[in-house]
Amino acid sequence: MEGGLLIHAAWLLSFTFIFFYRRYFETVAPRDPAFEASCASRPVLAALSVVPGAEAELAAKLRALAPRGEVIATLGGWPWVHYVLRVETESSWGVLTLRIVGVRVLRSHEARPPTVTLMLDELRRGAPGLVGETWLHEGVYLDVTGRLTAPHGWRFAPGSGDRPVLEAWPAPPPFALGAVAHDEARFFRYVKASFAR
Repeated sequence: MEGGLLIHAAWLLSFTFIFFYRRYFETVAPRDPAFEASCASRPVLAALSVVPGAEAELAAKLRALAPRGEVIATLGGWPWVHYVLRVETESSWGVLTLRIVGVRVLRSHEARPPTVTLMLDELRRGAPGLVGETWLHEGVYLDVTGRLTAPHGWRFAPGSGDRPVLEAWPAPPPFALGAVAHDEARFFRYVKASFAR
């Protein structure tokens, strides 16, 4: 009698442990140490040229779109699609930047954080006239045909419909590199030209 009771108790305890592991701890993929090491250097995930003076307002809107400060890159390749990216918003004169400050593998049963492309597209649409060009890290999107790569990053194609369309930057944009941050006159001309399109 006691043997049967112990077997049933062990079975129930095993089932409970498996349930809790799968529900709260199981991840969708194994960890990728190389990806985690590259993200430890705090790379820029996205940069937006914005109207000077609107940085604080747009940063608050970005934080509201990702309340936990986490996003996922569902359009990226391996291992981007399996990682939750913890981001921080930084701003400088006329530029809003999303920087990766931490990563973790997505858990199997957790609620999905917002996707970075849809979040930025919603910001662009919700603040017409305040956001100019957008630069996205090359890993955020993967052209599955293999015909298109973006060594200089991605941007939203002009005139994108309801779903954002990404196209490759032909050269690194100055606002994403911060190369013109100290040259305000040249930067202002660049921002003004990006809004004129």
